Amino acid sequence: MSVAHYAAFNRHGSERFRLQSYRYYSRTIKMLQEAMQVEGSATDDKIVTTILLMCMLKDISGEGSGDSQEHAPGLFYLLEQRGPDQIISKIGAQLFLLAHLRLQTYSFLNEDDRYSDPGAIASLLGMFDPLIRAMSMMSRVLSLKHTLTRYLSLNYGQRPSQSVSPASPEGQTPVKITSTIRMCFEALEDFARWDAEAGAYWEQSFVGRTVPTMLGQVASGMTSYDADTACIIILIRSPRLILLLTMLLYYGKTQTGPVAFRTYRMH
Repeated sequence: MSVAHYAAFNRHGSERFRLQSYRYYSRTIKMLQEAMQVEGSATDDKIVTTILLMCMLKDISGEGSGDSQEHAPGLFYLLEQRGPDQIISKIGAQLFLLAHLRLQTYSFLNEDDRYSDPGAIASLLGMFDPLIRAMSMMSRVLSLKHTLTRYLSLNYGQRPSQSVSPASPEGQTPVKITSTIRMCFEALEDFARWDAEAGAYWEQSFVGRTVPTMLGQVASGMTSYDADTACIIILIRSPRLILLLTMLLYYGKTQTGPVAFRTYRMH
């Protein structure tokens, strides 16, 4: 109700909707605190759904109130407590994917990897489900991107994130930097392999939906995608592109001569 009232406020501009939204928000916080004290109820689907809706309220309110990581630790804790069994049911799997995306968004915006893969569930179960494997790859790619960004901030004056301090000089040895670059290329290869298998997965799991075009191939002029397929592919491929651009930026900074892509700016 809190989210619905604030959406109504955004649409109609009535202050009454805004005030009612905050009243429901306060009640929800109190109900969550009470529910968390009851053994076993903290990991219920309704609790995770409620927290995701509260995160949505912060998004649509546009007021940026509170700490930027206000819900990340709690959401991370709940997903860990729910364990691998949470994806057995359809609703549980959907909630896990939504919550995981929320944590990855926080990780990207704050360059903070602490909450990107709760309980290593995505890493563990990725071998059985290609979509969950993609989530694990996204977490890994964001972590590598943040590592390269910290190298840049320490060695080339690139501005670091406000939430995470740059790695210490002792950790910036040539061997570790080379290892990170190698892992970046391995991550890109993993994405290429996943992409090559995506067509068969789509045909088996998403009957009736258009199979996504592989990377490097041009779709035919008549190809159109349903909204779900388009959103999934954009979400999965975006971290790959972000990592690739960060690698190009890092390479450009390490060259002594002029490099064409030095004009790129990462935000």
